[in-house]
Amino acid sequence: MLKHTHTQQTCDGATLRDTVQTHLAKVLASPPFQNTVRLSDFLRYVVRRTLEGDGDQLKSYAIGVDVFGKPEGFDAASDTSVRVQARKLRARLDLYYATEGAHDPVRIVIPRGTYRPSFEMRGAVQPVTLAEQSPVKLHVGRFQNISGDPRYDYLAQGFEDDIRAALAQFRDLSVLSQPDRADFMVSGTVRSVDTLVRVAVQVESRADGAVVYTEKFRQAFTAKSLFDVQEDIAARVAARVVTTNGVLLSTQASRGDRQDAALNAHQCRLELASYLNDPTLAANVSLVQRLEREIRELPDRSSPLAILSVLYGDDVRASFCQRSEKANIRLSLDAAERAVALDPRNAVAHYALFCAQYHAGNFAGYRAAAERTLELNQSMPDAMASIAFYEAFLGDLDVALERMLRAFDLVSQPPPWYFGQMAILRYLREEYELGLDAINRVSTPFYNIKAPCKLAILGQLGPSEALEYTRREVLSDLRTYMDCTQRNARFYRIPTKTRLHMMSGIVKAGIKSLF
Repeated sequence: MLKHTHTQQTCDGATLRDTVQTHLAKVLASPPFQNTVRLSDFLRYVVRRTLEGDGDQLKSYAIGVDVFGKPEGFDAASDTSVRVQARKLRARLDLYYATEGAHDPVRIVIPRGTYRPSFEMRGAVQPVTLAEQSPVKLHVGRFQNISGDPRYDYLAQGFEDDIRAALAQFRDLSVLSQPDRADFMVSGTVRSVDTLVRVAVQVESRADGAVVYTEKFRQAFTAKSLFDVQEDIAARVAARVVTTNGVLLSTQASRGDRQDAALNAHQCRLELASYLNDPTLAANVSLVQRLEREIRELPDRSSPLAILSVLYGDDVRASFCQRSEKANIRLSLDAAERAVALDPRNAVAHYALFCAQYHAGNFAGYRAAAERTLELNQSMPDAMASIAFYEAFLGDLDVALERMLRAFDLVSQPPPWYFGQMAILRYLREEYELGLDAINRVSTPFYNIKAPCKLAILGQLGPSEALEYTRREVLSDLRTYMDCTQRNARFYRIPTKTRLHMMSGIVKAGIKSLF
């Protein structure tokens, strides 16, 4: 599959083949592919067959025989060795493009579910400015097999590769092949007992030797589910370490690791993490003004635009009302589209884009951008939670619950808005007791809709002291709660049927209307 993206001129077939082959030689000579003869042969084989026009013939059986020396007639359905090597190959490619190949004009991609590579031709890539370079550098060290059985060495190697690949998906993080210049070291142990695998992971600061993160995972597996188990644990480790509520951001925020100069990608997420912990009007205005000023000075950076897009949306969600709803949606969409155009592989930019597309009413655009976000990074719990909320209002409550539970699974300390969204989702599923449990875990006003949400749930559950208390709270500032509820109903494009369902709980609680 030959895919041209952001190419300024069209190459003929011969030129394209030459370009890809030159790039392939560079990839195979890089540190991630040193001492990996089988993976190098694997990559060389699938690229050659695809360039020759035989990409459709790249099946497990052919690769097993031609690359790995399997005997004629081997059972490709039960022998998982080719899939194991394909997973390792994808991890090595992810690592290469997160490090040495970050700015290469060509990218070799082997999508999940196929062995046929695609070639992304990105044209000339401009050097990244100092302000956009990542200040956070990680090295993933060896994962030790402590099972006492060398047969499980492959298991430890698999977790090491998957965790390295999951971390490499974050654009504001550098995953280094050598530990010398790393800020943090990731290491771990793997123990396998029968069909149970235990993985212990820790992250250590090289500055002072402090262990900033440690966690143990225990999960059952079978031969067929082993890959899924490895990828699941790797995704959870990456989310706990890197995302908005992750330990790296928390550690650096507590140390005051911010700069007064231009915000780079990582500092943007530091600022966003601080804002989401206390989304006040003053914090929103201050951060928006700072980002707008810096974008005017340095207009070619993707991450600040993505964060700015989210903040424009929050002006509606939180009823700050600095601009009209239509103006915020337009500004949010424009910033997100510019962020994606500047860096098409920035998952945070695509996250901002799918949020903006949904609120603009472009549901096809929302789904395309959401799918692309998860393709680029499956360890983004905030994106998963946002997709869950949108899918709930689009009517797919099963998918919504699946995504929301996955978001919770990825983080060790879910932020308050996760519980608020879960409460609404449980309400829509008529699981009112579970909804009440979720809303009681919200420690903030949740954009002034915590009280109305709780009131609707309690109304469905029947008379109680809690119902009377919450009803009085809403009545004490009815106009504010009504404005916020109606504004969010418009912003989230809640359909009439869903509004009526939500309103029924409010009516049962003794209030005629909030919508």
